[in-house]
Amino acid sequence: MVRRCILHFGMHKTGSTSIQKSLFHLNEDVPWVYLHAGKPNASVAVQTMFCNRLGRNSRHTKEGLNDAEIKRRKQKYFKRMETRIASTDKDVLLSGEGISVLSEIELRRLLDVGATRALNTL
Repeated sequence: MVRRCILHFGMHKTGSTSIQKSLFHLNEDVPWVYLHAGKPNASVAVQTMFCNRLGRNSRHTKEGLNDAEIKRRKQKYFKRMETRIASTDKDVLLSGEGISVLSEIELRRLLDVGATRALNTL
C-alpha cells in the first residue's frame, strides 16, 4: 500500500485555524491520521524542525529559548512525529500556516524527510 503525506498550508487569515481544529478533533474512523505536536496548528513544530536558522520562529523568541533548548525541542518534535507515523498504516495529514514561510530548500527537506520516514515505517 502506498502511503501519502498530505500537506495543508493555508495562508494566514484564510480559515486555516478552523480547519485545523476540526481535523484535530476528528475521531479515528477517518482514513488518515492528523499529525500534530499536541496542538491543532503544527506551524511551530514544522518551523522548528525544518527552518535553517534556529530561533526563526517568534514563539522561540517570546519564550526566550536558547539554541540548545531549540535543538531539544526539535528532537522532541521529530520523535513525536516519527512515533505517530510508525503507529499507523494510514495516510497522514499535516497542517500549519508556517509551512508557507519555509524556503524552497526547507520545504524540500520537509518533503524528503517525510518521504524517507514514511517509507521506513512500511
